[in-house]
Amino acid sequence: MKEIFFVSNWKRFSINGGIVLLLVFVPFLTSRTDVITWFTFTLLYITLSQSWNLIGGYTGQQNLGHAAFFGTGALISRYLWLYGLPFPLALLAGALSAALFAVIIGVPAFRLKGVYFIIGTLVLAEILRMVFDTVLPRANVLPGKLITTYSLTPRYYLSLV
Repeated sequence: MKEIFFVSNWKRFSINGGIVLLLVFVPFLTSRTDVITWFTFTLLYITLSQSWNLIGGYTGQQNLGHAAFFGTGALISRYLWLYGLPFPLALLAGALSAALFAVIIGVPAFRLKGVYFIIGTLVLAEILRMVFDTVLPRANVLPGKLITTYSLTPRYYLSLV
C-alpha cells in the first residue's frame, strides 16, 4: 500500500514538474506579447484562486474581497518602483504592506460570520476600488519614459514563481 502511494505521488510530481519546466521556456518559444500576457494573467489568476482556497477551503469563509489585498500590494509596489526603488525591493515592500493591511482588516472582519463576512469583504473591495479610482485615476498607466524599457518577461517569471 505504501509503494502505491509513493508511485502516485512521484507520478504527480513528475507531471507537475514537467508542466512547470515547459512554462519556463514559454518566453523563448514566442516573442508575441499577447501570448506572454495571457500566460502571466493565467498564472496570476491561479495565485488568486489559491488565496481564495486558503480562506474558503480551510476556514469555510467566503471572501469576495481578497483582490483588495492583492491590489493594495500591487499599487504600493508600483509607486515605490516608479519613484526609484529597485523592483525586487518594491515588490517586497508591497507584499509586506498588503500583509499588514490584511492583518488590520482581518482582525475585525473574521469576527463577522456567514453572509455578513461575505458582504463585508465585498464592500471593502468596492470601497478601495472607488477610492483609488478617484484619488489615483491614472494609477494603471505606465509613464512614457518606462515604456521603451518595459519587458513582460520578468513579470511572467515572477508570476510563474
